Amino acid sequence: MTWEITLMFCVLLVTVLLFVFEVFPVDKIAFLIIVSLTLLGLVNPEEAISGFSNSATIAVLALMILAIALEENGVINWLASGMGRVKGLPLYVMAPIFMFVTAGISAFISTTAVVIVFIKIVNQLSEKYNVSQSKLLLP
Repeated sequence: MTWEITLMFCVLLVTVLLFVFEVFPVDKIAFLIIVSLTLLGLVNPEEAISGFSNSATIAVLALMILAIALEENGVINWLASGMGRVKGLPLYVMAPIFMFVTAGISAFISTTAVVIVFIKIVNQLSEKYNVSQSKLLLP
């Protein structure tokens, strides 16, 4: 086994530990990986930043910016308050309602955008109404 492979396994081990123990936010860990692989000479700078030119990466970033804008403008809060009306219902009724609403919206816009927006809605619902996030995100 060459020293590059050993070094790469060490970087992977440190990365997994950082992700597991959440020492830093996920985005900072990702940039730390890119910088460390470049500084260690395992990838060249062009390879390190080539993922940013991928159209899928740009699309997800744009959708996240859109979701933050919707949250800042109060649209997410408005949708969460509308979905908050189902908070008193049992879970076996609430989960299908969430599934039908997300399915109906995703028929017209990108599924990734729906997921990003509904993650924020579920976060707000769990904070306001003490609804379990995991039970609403699962469907």
